[in-house]
Amino acid sequence: ARDHSGTLNVVLDADVHVNMLGPCFASHVTVKMLSHPLHFPNPEEVAVARGRTWLAHQSWHLNRPNHALIGIGVFDRGHRLYEFARTEGQRSSSDPFQRDLQWLVALCKEFTTPIYTPVCDVVNNLVYVKPPRGTAIPTHAEGRIRKLIDRLNSRIFTVTPEQLRAVRNIMVVAGTVRKALAIRQLLETPEYKIRFLCTDRKAAEAIIDAS
Repeated sequence: ARDHSGTLNVVLDADVHVNMLGPCFASHVTVKMLSHPLHFPNPEEVAVARGRTWLAHQSWHLNRPNHALIGIGVFDRGHRLYEFARTEGQRSSSDPFQRDLQWLVALCKEFTTPIYTPVCDVVNNLVYVKPPRGTAIPTHAEGRIRKLIDRLNSRIFTVTPEQLRAVRNIMVVAGTVRKALAIRQLLETPEYKIRFLCTDRKAAEAIIDAS
């Protein structure tokens, strides 16, 4: 994983986090890591990679976790995929994934404000975020954003929304006012069984005010 400066930083790697968190539980924990790239050129390669890990259909049902600790990111400066698109955008790219990311960055810039970003990510799945009251995104622009999200998600290697919805207890750790609308939208999605939210005071107030 890379930090905001683009430098490789092992402390940010998810597999490292798993190894550090596993021994903290009183009961025995079976550690299952992914160790795969975040994205692939096409959905077919994602399916092949998934079939080699515990995220494969049969393995997932045999080892489905009861609890999930997740974060929420906003697709803006500092976000891994956003920065990846901006860096790659400095030179020509034939990778469809990179091109779609660059188009999504350009679209989101038109509607991003200090308190709203049109796209967030939940466990690396990109999600469209509805605009706040008094703000509107034209139908054609929303349609383009949603189409790009679908194309990008089909090439991202991660837990699927269906798998996350099957987890019985989800704990969300996310904060700052700019994430408030994304957090509230996730909380209002009944398919996700969110039991706990860890956030900061200003974000909590913004989440309540958005009702």
